[in-house]
Amino acid sequence: MESALGLSGYPLLWAALVVFAAAFIRGYSGFGFSAVLMAGLILQMPAVQIVPLSIALEVLASAGQARGIFSSIDWRFLTTLLLTGIIVDLSAESFEHLIAL
Repeated sequence: MESALGLSGYPLLWAALVVFAAAFIRGYSGFGFSAVLMAGLILQMPAVQIVPLSIALEVLASAGQARGIFSSIDWRFLTTLLLTGIIVDLSAESFEHLIAL
């Protein structure tokens, strides 16, 4: 019997331990999940399978943390930052088009 990852037996146990260790490191330091996951699973799975798995697990972990920090966000500053970025990006694109002429 194989799991959804195509692993069974000891390789599946190893993958579970690597995910646990990576999650522990991310919880302790705030980063490093993908690096630990990639380093630990690269001998068991191809990188083409590890990268989407890593992204999906990172999104789930970040979504869980986002609920707790939502009230601490300075929305006025964030809006100013985003609008400034949009204006700078649009002006840079206009400048590139002007140079291309």
